[in-house]
Amino acid sequence: MPKEPTQLDTQTLKGIVPKKYAKLVSDELVDELNSLIADPEYGEQFKEEFLTHANILEHNSNWSLEKYKNAVKFFSLVQQEMTLVDAYCAVFPERLKARYARGESKLNMGGEASRYNSSELVNKIRQQALVPLHLVNQGLLQQAINKQAQLMMTAKSEMVQQKASETLIRELRPPETSKIELDIGVKHSDTIEDLRKAAEELAMAQLDTIKAGAAVKEIAESRIIDAELDE
Repeated sequence: MPKEPTQLDTQTLKGIVPKKYAKLVSDELVDELNSLIADPEYGEQFKEEFLTHANILEHNSNWSLEKYKNAVKFFSLVQQEMTLVDAYCAVFPERLKARYARGESKLNMGGEASRYNSSELVNKIRQQALVPLHLVNQGLLQQAINKQAQLMMTAKSEMVQQKASETLIRELRPPETSKIELDIGVKHSDTIEDLRKAAEELAMAQLDTIKAGAAVKEIAESRIIDAELDE
């Protein structure tokens, strides 16, 4: 049985979103997010995307937490191979109801869904999702390094200073040069293999001959392998 995603709480969410949005985090919003996270189809991905890309809210003050939540849900559904129209209708069911009320169907929402898919907010999420996580959080990593440096220099406890020093050494050490082993796939041809065996046999024979007292000149003039040269 698959493990259920961990639920969010108000304090955790306030610590993740940009500061100016923290005061807008409500229990109602957290409950709504947790209901989405609990969805077995896309909940885990929704949670990951929501937490990972929250920093993009700093790019546009017109983006609310509600708009961001909808864009993340839409992106997560599309990532789960749902069509643009189906994902759009899942995010905005009231718009689908309005279409039905006008005697139209879901098929008439293709244009809306396409425009929403091309919106700036959805594109920001999509672009950032392509960036490796360690680059997305590069600023946070630098803050952590600065904090460790501060502890190393100013902490009252020598143990804390030592731990901070060890952390900095580990994180800031230049990467070791990796030994790259290339398999060039060279295979012995029949001739080379025959030559190798003949040389080995000759060496053994010469050793036996020397032990038996043969002349060195005779050994030196021995042929390794008989072969004709093709011209």
